[in-house]
Amino acid sequence: TLEKEAEDVTAKESAKKKKKDKKKSPQEMIDELSAKVAEAKALIPKIEEAAKNEHLPADDKPKAEQLVSNLEAFIKDVETQVSEKQDELDKLNNANDAIRRLGDALDDAEKTVVPSNVTALNEFKDRIAPHLATLVEAVKEVPVSVEPSAAALRDRAAKFVSDLEKNIQKTGDDEKRAEELKNDVGNAVNNVDDVVSKYQNQTTQPLDVAKEDANKLKTAVEQLNKLAESGDKIDPQVAKDIKDSKTKAKELLQALEKAIPQEDAIRREQAEINDRLNNLEKELAKVDEFKPED
Repeated sequence: TLEKEAEDVTAKESAKKKKKDKKKSPQEMIDELSAKVAEAKALIPKIEEAAKNEHLPADDKPKAEQLVSNLEAFIKDVETQVSEKQDELDKLNNANDAIRRLGDALDDAEKTVVPSNVTALNEFKDRIAPHLATLVEAVKEVPVSVEPSAAALRDRAAKFVSDLEKNIQKTGDDEKRAEELKNDVGNAVNNVDDVVSKYQNQTTQPLDVAKEDANKLKTAVEQLNKLAESGDKIDPQVAKDIKDSKTKAKELLQALEKAIPQEDAIRREQAEINDRLNNLEKELAKVDEFKPED
């Protein structure tokens, strides 16, 4: 009967059925509830038509009206449930979409070849960090069922940006040290070139100048050796400058270290000859006939 159909449609779910419904997806529950609403709406005109039957006992008309009222209340209640569940489903779908977009963006960012200089790194950060921040914001408030996934991605995004900032800082420090090394090497190379240029075209220098230049070359070679060992990564051109300058310095230093003792020996011999001549002149001056005329 219509009364029985109405009771079946509006009957409350048993505890066993509620437990079973928990295993259903949100969309399945929405579809099931929507089907119940459709059944209830289809019954109302049937009951109203039956209530108009002249053969219907007078006592049954209030029952018919009550059935219609019950169905209308049921429809309103279930439609509210459908609306709430649809809202929950929309939020879940939106959250899943946002989680997927953030995950994809992080995958792409982590696969990107990271630039090796500060300028390019900052440009990369300025491009990727705001984009990730927007995607992270979209997964800050999500349904409980997907919160673990969202939290993991938020942490992953924060770590990515943090690591990028550390990389920028380290690269900046490395570039600063490299520039300082380049300048120090340039100064040492200039010092060697200043000395070497004096001896080009077999130009000779006074002995005291040669000794001073030899000391300058020794100092420059020591400095270049220290500079070569001061960094983990040295620019190839800077390394070549160090090698070439050391070669020039050592070649001239070797020549000076060979020539200086020889020149010293000549100077000593000349001094000894001068001393002997002076002593001979003094001895001769004591003999009258060899006294020079006034």
